Amino acid sequence: MHRSFEWLFLHTRNALSSSDREEFVAQQTDPSTGEVQYSLERIAHWPEAAVALLVDQLRGWCAAKTDARVLLGSLAMIDPRLGVWCAATVVERRMNRRTASIDPARAALDVARDWAIGRATPEQCQRAADAARAFANARDDAAEAWAEIAANEAEAYGAPTASYAREDSRRGSLAAVELANAAATVASAAANPRVTVAHMAMVATRVAAAGAHTNNLAATEDLRAQCETITEAVSRAIEALARGA
Repeated sequence: MHRSFEWLFLHTRNALSSSDREEFVAQQTDPSTGEVQYSLERIAHWPEAAVALLVDQLRGWCAAKTDARVLLGSLAMIDPRLGVWCAATVVERRMNRRTASIDPARAALDVARDWAIGRATPEQCQRAADAARAFANARDDAAEAWAEIAANEAEAYGAPTASYAREDSRRGSLAAVELANAAATVASAAANPRVTVAHMAMVATRVAAAGAHTNNLAATEDLRAQCETITEAVSRAIEALARGA
């Protein structure tokens, strides 16, 4: 964990009862050096009260953020698994009826979350990332063909309807491509020895691009909305890391 986030642990420690505080500090102390580790590595062994307090601290901190690129990067600095889990949730939440058939992307998100709780290997994550990226490329190549099919099917209702159907299909395809690439980035992050801030920023940027295609949201609005999703997701992420499931 980045040292600048040690305040999370200090606030958590100070709010615990004396017995829980003693157990918490013992779990976070490196026996070979006697130094306290500012890390979530041993969160599965924390007292329940410590986990609950950390969730409260993180939710309050996340709720004050307005740029998902920065927030996801910061969470990855706290713990790569935390960043990957929340990034996967952001991408998944944006998938809707027009992007529902992007199974390789959903599979990539599932594998990335499995990696976060120790149930998938980096190699599995990379294969899932490659599959999601291949799907994105294929969907991009076929976007115009799908748009023409949609227009032809709507042509009986008049030229304006056909034109709208063509554009709607095109926008849906572009959103699906962005989300599939975002899912690939999440899985690629899990496949790397070190999840970077750049990985997380790219996920948020691609999700915002998908929002522009499907919801006409400005990037700043979308990045703010993503922060709300992350605030909700961080609770489940911490709980999953604590129980390894």
